[in-house]
This record gives sequence, structure tokens and C-alpha cells, in this order.
Amino acid sequence: MNIVFSSISAPFFAEYLAVVAKKKYVKWQSVPSYKKINTYLFLVGLYFPEHEFYNRISHFKKIIIIFAGSDILRLNKMKKNNRNNLFNRLKREGTIFATESIEIKNRIKNIYDLDTKIINLPSKHIFPSEPRPMPVKFSMGCYMPDTSKKTFYGYNIIIEIVKKLKEIDFYFYSHKGYSSNKEEKLIKNMKCIKEPVFDMDGFLKNISCGLRITDHDTYAMSAIEYNMAGRWFINNYPMPYCDKIDHEPKVEDVINLIREIEKRDGCNIDGKKLYDENHSWEKFNKTIKKLIRE
Repeated sequence: MNIVFSSISAPFFAEYLAVVAKKKYVKWQSVPSYKKINTYLFLVGLYFPEHEFYNRISHFKKIIIIFAGSDILRLNKMKKNNRNNLFNRLKREGTIFATESIEIKNRIKNIYDLDTKIINLPSKHIFPSEPRPMPVKFSMGCYMPDTSKKTFYGYNIIIEIVKKLKEIDFYFYSHKGYSSNKEEKLIKNMKCIKEPVFDMDGFLKNISCGLRITDHDTYAMSAIEYNMAGRWFINNYPMPYCDKIDHEPKVEDVINLIREIEKRDGCNIDGKKLYDENHSWEKFNKTIKKLIRE
């Protein structure tokens, strides 16, 4: 089964899904000219829905488009008739719309009256069947791109939390590594991981809990991975076995929740079990093949 993966705004994620599925990744600019016979297309995100790109992909045998966070915002800005015309045309051309969870599926149904399938996205990292013991010293992990996107990832509120919880180490990391600036170097409990994290299980053995505060989101891969490692996770969007905070939380509310989690004994066993079952490579590949054959 010849499947290619691509994305306009999430190439890193699309490429790693291609690796998990042992398939080919194609840059989105090259997708319209990819004319291999009997090829299926998996698109991460319906980004820039008014782009002419979507008029030039009908030659694929079937297309799977999985919704992402910011593409929903862009769809909201479209006129209703234009949006419905896009959905209807893509469905006529053999497109399957998908989401990452029942919560997002219901949200899409309520907003657009659009039926979607559920594809649980896998982590590219391997985690042992039993979680590693929690570190002796309680610590926090924060995925934080070392770019202008810091604000999107709640940097301003998180850095205030770090400064107030001086006795807790906060590890900042990203796919490309995170380098501290002059101000951050003065914060002793802010640990910046300069290199990309290639061994997430090994990295999370030193982390007790993750923290994610984003402007908008779907199912966060970092939350999936922390659960698969048996770690706790604080998120401002609802996910099973994650501790939910307000969309725009107050610093003190997050600190109080961290204090509560710090007192817990042992690992997040129930979260690990659920995410191990739903987000394996095997299940991801089986789901895609099943959808394509329907």
C-alpha cells in the first residue's frame, strides 16, 4: 500500500509519522506533482484551507486529513458556504477527515456538523512495559521551542512559575534543543537541554511531571509521551489522565497543582496503560490501513 505523508505547517510531525508507518514523506509543495499510480495521501492538518493546494490533490486514490489545532481556527475565519464547499469537494474526491480523540471529534461535529474518524497518533519513542521509578527529586519538564513561538507555549506564565518554585528543577527542551539566554542563565533551577531529545524514555526518567500551557491545542504529543512513561502531566486542554488547568491559568493555581502532584506516590500507572494501548505504532498503522480499505 503506497501512502505518502505531508503537511503544510507541521512537516516535522508528518515526517515522523511517515517514519513510524515506514512510508514516504513528501514536502507539501511537491505533493500536487506526485503522480505515482494508486497512491494514498495522509495530510497532517487542514492548514490554510483556502489555498489552491487543495484543488490540486484530487489525483490521489484516497486522502486522509487529520485536524490540528490552528487549522480549526483558520476554518472558523472562512465563510460558511466556502467552508462547506471545501468539505464537500474533498469528500467527493475520496477524503477521510480524522481527529485525534473523541473530544476533538465531538468538537468538530458541533462546530461544522462534520463527521470524522479517530486516529490515535503514536509517539516515535519506545517506552518499556513498566514505567521507570520516579526520580528521587521532584522535577518538571516543559516542551518549549527556542523560537518566536515561546508565547504560544505559555512561556511568560511558565517562567514566573519557575522563578517562584526555586526548589524544583524545570527542564526546558524542544525538538531542536533549547539554549538559555542571559536572563535565563541566572535562574538556577531552569535547566536548558541544548541538544534534541532523541531518547524520550531516558530523558523522562529524571522528570516527575510535565507542564503545557498553549494558546490552542488538540492532543499534545508531549502529554501522550509523559503518560506512556508513567509520568504526570499538567495541561490547559482536556486529555485523559492529565491534570487540567484553566485555558489562561493563574500562576498561583498552577503552583498549587504542582504542590499537590508533588505529594503523590508512585507513577501514573492508569495513564500509562491507556496510552500504551491507544498510541502504539501497531495500532496507528492498522487504523490507517482499515480507513483506506473502507
